[in-house]
Amino acid sequence: MSDIINMSEKQIKAVTYAVAQCRVSDECPKQKNVSLPAQKSRIEKYASDNNIVILKWGFIDHSDYRVEKDKGFVNLLIYAINEPKVTHYLVDEKDRFARNRYDRVVCEEKLRLGNVRLIGVSEPDYYA
Repeated sequence: MSDIINMSEKQIKAVTYAVAQCRVSDECPKQKNVSLPAQKSRIEKYASDNNIVILKWGFIDHSDYRVEKDKGFVNLLIYAINEPKVTHYLVDEKDRFARNRYDRVVCEEKLRLGNVRLIGVSEPDYYA
């Protein structure tokens, strides 16, 4: 009984599952601490702090204007929607999710309809 009382909140919290995406569009962001490794590190810390298991990663290192041109992005999005365990789509910041606002809104709505929440781990959580 004392073991249960002494368990931390993190140990009691249920495990959830996610996919994670890191994206850079040119050399400039690499100088602003948003390189792929820097984004991955912040996402891993958030996942660890929140008892989230990342099932699949996506790394995008280019600046295609339209997301449907990137098969890796599309495959990660489809996986997130179709994998019943996945409840979160983690990115460093939501502007790292898709380059233009239209794509970001359309794809985030697809995730929402699939019961997957887009989370910018370096941004405030307005839904808490």
